[in-house]
Formats: sequence, C-alpha cells, structure tokens
Amino acid sequence: MGQTVYDGVIFDLDGTLWDATAVNKAAWDMAYEQLGYGKSEVTDEEFASCMGLIIPDIAKKIHPEIPENERDGFIDCCIEIEHKMLLERGGILYGDFYEVLVQLSERHKLCVVSNCQAGYIEIFMKVHKARQYFADFECPGNTGLLKADNIRLVAQRNSFHNPVYVGDTAGDMKAAHDAGVPFVWASYGFGKELSGYEYKIDTLKDLAELL
Repeated sequence: MGQTVYDGVIFDLDGTLWDATAVNKAAWDMAYEQLGYGKSEVTDEEFASCMGLIIPDIAKKIHPEIPENERDGFIDCCIEIEHKMLLERGGILYGDFYEVLVQLSERHKLCVVSNCQAGYIEIFMKVHKARQYFADFECPGNTGLLKADNIRLVAQRNSFHNPVYVGDTAGDMKAAHDAGVPFVWASYGFGKELSGYEYKIDTLKDLAELL
C-alpha cells in the first residue's frame, strides 16, 4: 500500500472473517420444513451464492414460491433458528483469525459492517470471543440502511478519515466504492473473478502484511 496510511479497517463478515453457511443453511432448511413448506431442495451452492445479500433478498431468491404475505414470518423463523444454532456451533473462522486481529488492532481501529439481521454480528463476536478486537459494528437489521450507508455511518462514528473496507463479493466492492472507500478483495471468500478492487488478499493473514 506504499505510503498510504489507513486509520480504520472495516470488515464484511460472511466470507471474510468466517464461513457460517453450513449452519445458516441448516437453519433455513429447518424453518422451511417446520412451517409446512416441505423439504427444501435448495443446494449448498445455491445458498452460498446468496451470501452478501440482505435477508429479504435471500428469501426471495431461494424460496420465490413462498407467498409474499408469508415471507416475513418465514424470515423471522429462519433468524430465530439460525441464532440458536450459531450460539451452539459458531462458524468456521478463516486461517490465522486471532493472530491477524491482534496484529491489526494494535495499529488500527477495526469494525464490522455486514448485510445481516440484528444480533448476528454480536453472536459471531460472543461465540468466538472476538468483541475485544472491534471498536464498532453495524448492519441493516439495526439501521435499515444499505451497506454503503452503514460503511459511511461507521466511518463517521469512529472519525475515520481514510478507512478501507475488506469484503469478498462484488456487492461488497460496490458498497465500498459507493461509500468512497478503497476495497480490499478477500479472494478466499464467496466472490469469484472480481475486477476493479484496489487491493487483493488471498488469505486473511495477507491483510496484516498489506496494512
């Protein structure tokens, strides 16, 4: 990154800091069956392709057959089961997770902005004992805002003048650029063949070396 000095690092969550798709999909499949829609036929690949979308858009994409007037109830059931399962199992942390956070938090304020429901980031931090490393976090479940607006909000709250956003999908990159923030592509996540990013990392550990 040459002589550029960054005063904040804002992370996406799914596909960037952890992979919780197996638990998340199991919760959504269970909710689908419990509510009487039958056995879900959504594949692991189809569910993984939704990572990064806001919850209502995930529901529309993978289960368009659910009537619109029943969708909110389905989403609420998914979230309830998902949170319970995540508290029990957690997700899969990407390599050198704690080592990288320790190194980065010594030099930068770290934050999380994810397109998730309220409580999801808190569960991630609680289960994996990571709250101490992060100064702030935000999501549309709390604010009702788009990811770009939440990035701006977190940057403002923490008086960042020159932050970077680390994410893994094209949606993450668009949100970062819409917020006027350089984008670091975590190529190990769910996004494939991205172009237009400012920086690229192939492992989470690369970020500590990059910054």
